[in-house]
Amino acid sequence: VEAVLGALPVAADQRRSILAALPRAPTGPGLAAVVDTTGGLRAEAAQGRLASTLLPVNDIDAGGESTSYGLDEGASAAMVRSRLAGAALAVPVGGRTRVLVQNGVGTPGLGDAARSRLVAAGLRYVGGGNVEGFGVAESLVLLPDGSSASRARGAAVVKALGLTAAALRVSDTAPTIADLVVVLGRDFGPGGNA
Repeated sequence: VEAVLGALPVAADQRRSILAALPRAPTGPGLAAVVDTTGGLRAEAAQGRLASTLLPVNDIDAGGESTSYGLDEGASAAMVRSRLAGAALAVPVGGRTRVLVQNGVGTPGLGDAARSRLVAAGLRYVGGGNVEGFGVAESLVLLPDGSSASRARGAAVVKALGLTAAALRVSDTAPTIADLVVVLGRDFGPGGNA
């Protein structure tokens, strides 16, 4: 990465031409921001001042020939504290609620929009892919039980996603990899409240 950044042109208009030709390149203010950022990174890389760190992972035995990896949470937390001091969001009392999010309509970008809102609210996003068949009209927040703790977690998720309390449902089929499951429906607006 350092070699690529260091080889970028010094002139902003030349970097803009290269970046604009990339597939799915941003346009307008987004492209201008990338041009500015790559200029700063290019200067740092050219002077050998660009530091990088490998993301710490663990091997996951998936039972096949391909190796899978998962994030080493302890080592990555230590890396974030040392490399990005002050950038991490504060952990709420009781830890971060893990929220598995599924796209129930197939609209691209719904999961990304939900992730941004959940993380900003101090919650932990777990990608859950798409719901089979799509066609979900109203978003759901599935609770593992009706306890007050689960309902409080659900209320925090509802608030973060701009949903109504009517989205809360108790479900005994919720997975164990998350505290709650969200199924995004047509009522979820990625650009604003549902």
